[in-house]
Amino acid sequence: MSRASGYRAQADLARRLAEITVQPNLERELRHVAEELDHLANEIASDDPDFLRSEVLEPRDWFAR
Repeated sequence: MSRASGYRAQADLARRLAEITVQPNLERELRHVAEELDHLANEIASDDPDFLRSEVLEPRDWFAR
């Protein structure tokens, strides 16, 4: 799995969790996380040189305990 697709998978998970939560604040935060992860995935996929020089961590499981 590429780095970009890993971020997209995490964004999809955040969106699915946002859909099933009953807490409005949590839903809003999960949707925000999904947007940020999508943005990272798009930046990685675009091979933007400025982005590639920045300190980006490897994809991680944002929802792991």
